[in-house]
Amino acid sequence: MNTVHVKIDPQRSSKVITFFMIEANDEADKILQDQRKTESTLKRLVLRNIYISLIDSNPKEIVQFAFKNLELTRYNVAEAPEEDSRDKKRVEKELISITLESLILNNQLIDATFPVVFAPNKRKDHKGKFISIQLYAKNDIGGDPGASQGRSSLYYVNHVSALVDTIEVRFDDILISALFGMLAGIDLSMEQVGDETRTERMERSAVKIYDFKPLQRRLEENTRMNDTVRKFFYIKTLLVQPLEICLTFRSSPGQKLDMNTLNFLTDFGLTLASIDSARLKLNSLVAYHMYGPLNEIADRFYKHYSRQILYQLAKIFGAIDILGNPANLISNISTGLQDIFIPFVELVSGRGKDFTKSLADGTFSFVRHSLKGVYTTVNKIIGTFMQLLATLTTDKDYIQKRHRMKNRTIRSIKEGIFFGFKNFLQVIWGTIAGVIRCPWKEIKKRGCLIGFFTGIYQAAAGIVIKPIVALYDLLHSIFEGLRNSALYEEHVMETRTRPPRIFDENQVLIPYDFMTVMSKDLLRKSKFKNYEGEKIIFYDELKFTNKKKNTVYAKVILTESRFFFIEGKRSYSWTKVKLYQISDVEYKPSLQKIELRLQVPMKNGSKSVSFDYDGFKAEKIRDEVIWAKNALEDKRDGELEDDIVINVSPSSRPDRNLV
Repeated sequence: MNTVHVKIDPQRSSKVITFFMIEANDEADKILQDQRKTESTLKRLVLRNIYISLIDSNPKEIVQFAFKNLELTRYNVAEAPEEDSRDKKRVEKELISITLESLILNNQLIDATFPVVFAPNKRKDHKGKFISIQLYAKNDIGGDPGASQGRSSLYYVNHVSALVDTIEVRFDDILISALFGMLAGIDLSMEQVGDETRTERMERSAVKIYDFKPLQRRLEENTRMNDTVRKFFYIKTLLVQPLEICLTFRSSPGQKLDMNTLNFLTDFGLTLASIDSARLKLNSLVAYHMYGPLNEIADRFYKHYSRQILYQLAKIFGAIDILGNPANLISNISTGLQDIFIPFVELVSGRGKDFTKSLADGTFSFVRHSLKGVYTTVNKIIGTFMQLLATLTTDKDYIQKRHRMKNRTIRSIKEGIFFGFKNFLQVIWGTIAGVIRCPWKEIKKRGCLIGFFTGIYQAAAGIVIKPIVALYDLLHSIFEGLRNSALYEEHVMETRTRPPRIFDENQVLIPYDFMTVMSKDLLRKSKFKNYEGEKIIFYDELKFTNKKKNTVYAKVILTESRFFFIEGKRSYSWTKVKLYQISDVEYKPSLQKIELRLQVPMKNGSKSVSFDYDGFKAEKIRDEVIWAKNALEDKRDGELEDDIVINVSPSSRPDRNLV
């Protein structure tokens, strides 16, 4: 069969029409025929951001799962058999791809030791994906594509590869206790359904189970069905990359835990111990020509990784703080020794160019890693001893406050000095005040006789122990600041995806409001007094360069009665003004400042407050402050209803969607 083709070529003002023929055995015609024999289907599901929260019955948000860029792709190609082929089966090839850019598990408990529980730690060379799974397979189908009986019982998989980024896991016993409490609440809610309990339902259903004949017939039917549709898998190449996990656990001294949590910690030997950055590495799984049903292949995965986890238990034990984290010491010394021997290996193999320089660099690396390992080990041992001393004071408020302070990440020498001296002075002042406060607090709590002697013990133990522990904490903060000044980088485990969810006055779940939640969380961290029922009117985040060429990080919060300007990224300096104090608001574009003129002076006698504010948002925040001030005055004068600040039409106030 010959086909006539027409080709039209424009040439200046005329067009040239060419007729030509291509024989049936021509390569181009074969390609067209192959395309007609091939059916292809592409299915792709992309979920950009998924957030799932677990909330208990208190209510309180415990954890939040944050998935980013989940992509599921399935490309299917069905090839028709050749006309002269005896085998009339169609060949179905498919490519399945599963990728996930990020998976973060946030700890949403207030004042959590670790704000993030689970997250990718570092990026590998796999296009920025946290999880990447690729599967290429083919399958033979009978002549009728729609008939399930035509499908072969053998599923041929040519190649499977899986890659997971390094995982960081950090948790404490408070989070475990909260999760156990939520599970207990779920179990209790399932106990009573309708008018009968779970026990009554089981007793009622048990009567039907005594007749085994229907059960036996069902089992026989299921067995026959499984035999007919049971699939066997043949995997030509399987490659699962190594998996690295960095595990950290902190016990919380002075915290009261429930019995389920204590039993769980006792089973794993974590009642008093803490684990610091235990680095676990599960080796890769490489297999060729795997054959069998799916459960047998899954069993091979289970055996491989269960053995790997058992091999890594020694690293978990070696990372316990009470032993000084000897695993970290051995790792640092081995790294230094390796750097020393590398120049000799290069010299023997003839690849070394500058032996003296390489040896000097290796020696320096050995000394640096050895000092780092020794410092970490000694610091862990002394830190554990100081924790035991602090526990002897039996002052739970002091123990918990110190625990939160110790888990703070010191980024620079400036932060080390600031937070170290701040904590030292607070502890010294608290120790002096505790001479009177501790007996009085314990008398109110335990009664006159027992409370008096308990308070006297706490005061005396505090005078002896707290200054020693506070001095150690001061030196530790300074040394941590020195060590991290040149090495610190922002870590994904330090910041939640979003602040914890809040509930209304009746503890009812409400839609998540970013502005309100961010404002409340920031006010809580800044230790401002939280007025019940106070509504957030405006919130804004700033980052700009001021006149001194310094980068300014600030946050602006406006409530129905107060105005806050909080400057800083980690340690905050803040300005608080009550709205009734403000007489006028002015924006000065030349100075990039907003000035609040006050009719009631502040405590320092100042009658004006000014702060940096750059960009078009300055005029809007000025309008917001004026509007809130007038609304407060009208509310006080009784001209408007009590909820005027909440229920306001868009036309009566400025636009506040700035973030």
